[in-house]
Amino acid sequence: RRVHGPLVTFFEKKLAIPNWELGRVFLRCPSLVGYSITQKIQPICNFLLNEVCVPPRDLGHVILQYPTIFSYSIENKLKPTSNYIIHHIGLDKSKLGQQLSQGLTLLGYSLRDRIIPRYTFIIDFDFEKFYDYDFKHFIEKFSLYYCLRLNLSDK
Repeated sequence: RRVHGPLVTFFEKKLAIPNWELGRVFLRCPSLVGYSITQKIQPICNFLLNEVCVPPRDLGHVILQYPTIFSYSIENKLKPTSNYIIHHIGLDKSKLGQQLSQGLTLLGYSLRDRIIPRYTFIIDFDFEKFYDYDFKHFIEKFSLYYCLRLNLSDK
């Protein structure tokens, strides 16, 4: 059974998400059905395209893999997190966009509870002493995602 409506049309036409995949999107983020296209959904899509350089052809895939991104505030969550990753960690915007295109949930991580403590741990670890290249090269090659998945609860 096909679902219709402006939100469905937006996902199908603008994001190229097939109608048969929309059930999974709405199941993973039920609040999405109440969001305004012009005030919530389109601005986040624009942010992903322009601020973190998700390639336009991959935007639908990013949304399909991570629809809860629409539940975040651009000003309070997405911008601070992406700015920290770009300016402090040093991951290039285009590389961040590529990593998000691979289905990685980097922007969903807590800056205070996950990103900053793990990044600090890695820097204090003196990464370059053990590897032939610097941390920036490592995260560009392998993914910041894996670095941020470190379990620091035993430390």
